[in-house]
Amino acid sequence: MMLARLKAIPRSLWQSVARAVVESRFGYLVRMVFSLRRRAPILAIMLGLLLLAVLYFAGSVMLAAFSWLGGWRWPHLLLAIPAALFVLLVMIELHAAAILAALQMALRLGYDIGQARFGAVLAIAALCAGAVAAMRLWSDQAAPPAAGPIAAAAIAGAAAALALWFARTYLRPAARGFRSFHVDLVEARRTLEGARHGA
Repeated sequence: MMLARLKAIPRSLWQSVARAVVESRFGYLVRMVFSLRRRAPILAIMLGLLLLAVLYFAGSVMLAAFSWLGGWRWPHLLLAIPAALFVLLVMIELHAAAILAALQMALRLGYDIGQARFGAVLAIAALCAGAVAAMRLWSDQAAPPAAGPIAAAAIAGAAAALALWFARTYLRPAARGFRSFHVDLVEARRTLEGARHGA
């Protein structure tokens, strides 16, 4: 009887960990990516790429913490592994919380200023991102390709794609796939508010 209970400990532990991951803010954002695949593919792609960037950054911080704590050397290993995993989870959740807060701020802004002005804000942001990317590429054109200009160009492209998608979806009633901005906004705010308190 005692042996059966001991064997069940790892299974229950993994189930608890899996449940915590699914119910986390990062897990909610992952589910959001899959739910947006059909309704707004471009938003799903952008959010998915952003989550991949979060994982990359959190993994880099985890490896740095692991090396700083002694890495694979004994007995530092006993402290380095759990501490590095803890750093990874904390970084992922902090970034997920920041993403959810940014989404809520964007939705609040859209609710306050309306769809036309919000579309103009997106267009201006895309133009500014394009100008910054052009300046970075122009200043580094004689040097080998670097991560900074490439990232700036990627952000500018994503901002432009988002602005075009918004204009097509919410500002052109005759366009195919036109949706009600107010209805989507209210639904998204309600969903994110529930995720903030229940994730």
